[in-house]
Amino acid sequence: MTQGNRGMSFEAIIDLTNQRYDRLNLAVVNKRATPVKVLRITNGRITSGYYEQPSTVDYDGLIPGGRAIVFEAKSVASLSRFDLKNLKDHQVDYLLKCHKMDGIAFLLVEFVKQNKIYLLPYTALRYYWTAYKAKKGSSSISITDFEIHAYEVPKTRVPVDYLSVVNKLWQATGS
Repeated sequence: MTQGNRGMSFEAIIDLTNQRYDRLNLAVVNKRATPVKVLRITNGRITSGYYEQPSTVDYDGLIPGGRAIVFEAKSVASLSRFDLKNLKDHQVDYLLKCHKMDGIAFLLVEFVKQNKIYLLPYTALRYYWTAYKAKKGSSSISITDFEIHAYEVPKTRVPVDYLSVVNKLWQATGS
C-alpha cells in the first residue's frame, strides 16, 4: 500500500469517527479540501489539475463550548519513528496560529504496524519541529518519544476516539 493510500484509509476511519461525533453532538469536525485548479475533465472525472495553494491541515471544527479544534493526520509504516519531513511548513504554521488563538491543535499519527494511534499536542510537536528546522535535532520523532510526550488514542465507541484524549488534556488543564 502506498503512503498516500495508507493516509487515505486512516483519514476514512477518522471521517467515520467524526460522523459519529456529529451524530452524538460531541463535535463538528470536517475534512478540509485541498484547493485544486481543474484544467481538464473527462467523463465527469478530473484528469488534469494542480494545487492552487497549500492547504492548511486535514481537519478542523468545534467542540462543545465553541472551542476550535484543528489537526493534521498522518499514517506511517515505520515501526520506530515518524519522519518530520512528512509535515509541511504551512501545516505546522497553521497549527501554531490556531494554538495562539487558544484553539486545540495537534498531530494525530497512526503507526500501522504497531496498530497504535497517538495524539501529539502542538506544544510537544513545536519542540521537535523547531529543533528539526534549526538542524539541531532529529529529523524524526521516535515511537519512544510518542510513548512519553504523546497520548495513545483508544478505540472505544468510535474507531479513533481522539476526543477522549482532547477532553482529558484540554479540559483538565484549561489550556
